[in-house]
Amino acid sequence: MSWRVSLAAITVGVLLNRSALAEDILVKLGRIRIYSSLTFNTQEGDFNGDQIMIIPSNDGKKVLWRSAEGSFGAPLLLDAVEQGNTLKVTVPTSVIWSGEWALETKGTTLHVRGPKGVAYVLKQTSLK
Repeated sequence: MSWRVSLAAITVGVLLNRSALAEDILVKLGRIRIYSSLTFNTQEGDFNGDQIMIIPSNDGKKVLWRSAEGSFGAPLLLDAVEQGNTLKVTVPTSVIWSGEWALETKGTTLHVRGPKGVAYVLKQTSLK
């Protein structure tokens, strides 16, 4: 076997191993996807933004949503209706930003659209 064939086999093995590791991380997380727009103000010690986790379960997808304006509010666990790449959720009236929301995945981003034309984008993050 030539050195070129050996090098090609090693390269393919490394690429497959990286792919398997990425898949393994998703499996370990139960296929949970995490999206965030959180920022931290070091001078004030404040968190601002949103963190949304999409959690698969045996009775459909759930959305765990927490929002921060200085500090974190209570997290919401919402039932989601899946329509292609979009999840529809209803935020209860007990929350100031209540109403119907659409969460659309596009690659590693989550496009969030809500009542009164509210729209923003969160980036996918990991637990590392």
